[in-house]
Amino acid sequence: MNRKLLVAASHFSELCMEQKRHLLERGFEITENTSSLPLPQEQAAEMAREADAVFVGVEVWDTALFDSASNLSILCRWGVGLDNVDLDEAKKRGIVVTNAAGCNHNAVAEHTLALILSLLRMVPFYDRTTRDGGWERRIAP
Repeated sequence: MNRKLLVAASHFSELCMEQKRHLLERGFEITENTSSLPLPQEQAAEMAREADAVFVGVEVWDTALFDSASNLSILCRWGVGLDNVDLDEAKKRGIVVTNAAGCNHNAVAEHTLALILSLLRMVPFYDRTTRDGGWERRIAP
């Protein structure tokens, strides 16, 4: 009997080729969100019907979504936060909930630096004035 994994988070095949191969070699049947967008609740509910495990994206796992996933035994948030998962409901149903802490720490650090540089170089200001038809020139101190 194959274990069924729903990967609701997007870009799994692109970003996790080795992990996907590892799961397939161990008998997992993987259903993926192949769009680059979060799954709408209705689509997530349909795709989760037979899932034993789920890699959660940003969709909200509430009572209704848990109701549609009657085989679910583990839910892993692909990221850090669990604010989109009703933890009390999962606990009531005996579903193990975990996350992938640290999986995106490089991206968070890079984004933080990009935002700092953007503010330092006034990118939002210059973007807005250029879009409004201007060509503002300021010399940074």
